[in-house]
Amino acid sequence: MIVSAAAKVTDSVIDLEISADADPQIADFYQKAIDSYQADKHKETIASCQKILAIEPRSPAIWNLVGITMGKMDLFEEALQFLNKAVELSPKYAAAWYNMGWILGRKGQVEGAEKAVVKAIELEPNRFDFHKASVELMEVCFPVAEQVVRRGMALHPDDKTMLVALAAIHGHQGRLAICEELLKEFHLGNGVDVEKREVDGRGLTFFCWLPKSAGTFLTEGLCQTLGIGRIGSMFDCGDGLFPSIHLIPSGIAALSGMRGMVGSHAQASPHNLAVLDRTGVDRVLIQVRDPRQSLLSFFHHCEGGLGFYRNRAIESRYPAMSTAERQQWLMENYYPRQIQWIQSWLDYEARQEQGPVKVMITTFEKMREVGEARFLMEAVHFFKPDVKMIKVPEKSKKTRFRKGRTSEWREVFDAEQKAWMSGHISGVMRERFGWTQ
Repeated sequence: MIVSAAAKVTDSVIDLEISADADPQIADFYQKAIDSYQADKHKETIASCQKILAIEPRSPAIWNLVGITMGKMDLFEEALQFLNKAVELSPKYAAAWYNMGWILGRKGQVEGAEKAVVKAIELEPNRFDFHKASVELMEVCFPVAEQVVRRGMALHPDDKTMLVALAAIHGHQGRLAICEELLKEFHLGNGVDVEKREVDGRGLTFFCWLPKSAGTFLTEGLCQTLGIGRIGSMFDCGDGLFPSIHLIPSGIAALSGMRGMVGSHAQASPHNLAVLDRTGVDRVLIQVRDPRQSLLSFFHHCEGGLGFYRNRAIESRYPAMSTAERQQWLMENYYPRQIQWIQSWLDYEARQEQGPVKVMITTFEKMREVGEARFLMEAVHFFKPDVKMIKVPEKSKKTRFRKGRTSEWREVFDAEQKAWMSGHISGVMRERFGWTQ
């Protein structure tokens, strides 16, 4: 075999190696395939792989690479044909079995997905990355992700972090009580009884934002300016269709005494406010955006192939809908939740003198109006009034920054849709944020 796989079973990219006697053409096409794959240039990846297969058609690793690339393009049937060929050529090729399970999970074929992933585990149990697999599979199929974690717990009973992975799976389905108990067990295993612990959250910089409202920019700017890191441990959960986000008491309690950024999409529910009160967090920055534009930006976010959102509260038939139908579905199901989220924080702000937490609500539109530097300085001063210098983060492809426009929605939605969405914006929102009809 001229091209072989040399990677952990769950590495979808597949770190290919070229043998010393490889055809120079293959080596060139191979390098182009890997470079284009890593740059998310799927058509170029497939073109390079097909050139390799024309010279060496019995390379399971290349059939596998084409398969997973097509899967990322939502070409599921074609992807499965290539992956089936990979395992036909090499029946013990665990990575191809795993990728087949991932594709079947994307298609909603739970039983087939579970069988394929279990096959990959059985073939390479010691090389299988259970943590990585749980994250990847959680984005497409919760039952299979849970099966993977439970097998990992059986094979590695001393790895208590598996409890966190299992908590994440339940947490992302909105199962707060189960998630809470699993996290308590995890922390107790590390010698921390979160129920009896005195909680001190004064070192936490708490930031909540409406999705697609420059939350990543503000998070990075606050972290860089204040010299803090973003806390990555699990402290909230929800059903995946914002904004039903719940702060997890044991997860927040575990942050006691830490200094860092806590970023969340949590709404101002009585539960969340009570959790914040217990931590001693005394202020929260809130970032919002015209919900009509943030809806459109969220639509484009989902169009990027993010099965993460399709897996949960978004209907299974969503990927098969037309563009107009997907926009309409999000408008009817996601948009009202945005309105509720914004209203929850406005309601709390109106009575915050009686509440435990001080909030400052900022908007994406103001950031565009006054400029990023001035806007970031105001946000920083909310937490640390004495800061003199700020660090404005550079834009990165990783932030999924698209255009940053404020009124693109006027060009995309029809008159009836615009009237319906505008009708949901309260007079208080229009007056406070300038979101005109």
